[in-house]
Amino acid sequence: MSINMEHCRMTNTLEAVEQCIEGIRNQDITSQREVINGNGMFTTILDFCKSSGIIEDYDRDMVKVTMDDSYMPKQDDDDE
Repeated sequence: MSINMEHCRMTNTLEAVEQCIEGIRNQDITSQREVINGNGMFTTILDFCKSSGIIEDYDRDMVKVTMDDSYMPKQDDDDE
């Protein structure tokens, strides 16, 4: 039996996106997979905004640079 979460998916997604943006701003994304998926997520959102006429265009390369710049690999305690 699957749980129907349609009634709160925007709320849950908004909270998750806010956490993602905070991680990007703080440059504390610690996984390359998260960087790749973040790039895909924001590109998907911006593509939707563009095709819906919300924005005229955006810089795909800047999305990638922003995501790449947010990556801060965890350092082991032994490295100090």
